Amino acid sequence: MAENNSTSSNFKPYISPEASVPEFTLKSILMGAFFGILFGAATVFLALKAGLTVSASIPIAVLAISIGRKYFKTTILENNIIQTTGSAGESIAAGVVFTLPAFLFMSINENGARALGYSQGELLGKHFFHFVAERDKKKIAEYFNNIMKSNYLSGFEAALVAKNGKESLLSISVKAY
Repeated sequence: MAENNSTSSNFKPYISPEASVPEFTLKSILMGAFFGILFGAATVFLALKAGLTVSASIPIAVLAISIGRKYFKTTILENNIIQTTGSAGESIAAGVVFTLPAFLFMSINENGARALGYSQGELLGKHFFHFVAERDKKKIAEYFNNIMKSNYLSGFEAALVAKNGKESLLSISVKAY
């Protein structure tokens, strides 16, 4: 079976190999970081409030092209860097917001689960906020938001609600090594 090379020989890339177009620039990194922080904060808020997230890759790409072209005169390659950087920041935020609470429950042994009135198996699939007293949910959400902003915090305390409705104080300490 012979290949038809007529389409590959007629292919002309959007940016020719001879062209010198800006790509990895300070403005593309700063705009990508801005979008990563903005959408990362929105992702953390949504994850803590609703227990789910949505991908921000497409909105960041659209904003990179529209705002970048109009106000910052970015090239298509700079827009690619902006979208990639912003999307990576937002994805890391989503990963952290679901991973940290999971580590808390993975570290609960049988005695800790029993203190909340559950078996270890019953804790699987339950969101961290399922156990937090209503009055402490905002405090813990702020704590995780501060972690995402890279603010060093030594720990927090919050009331956890057991299966029978009884509250227990949870104290988390963070130590820097």
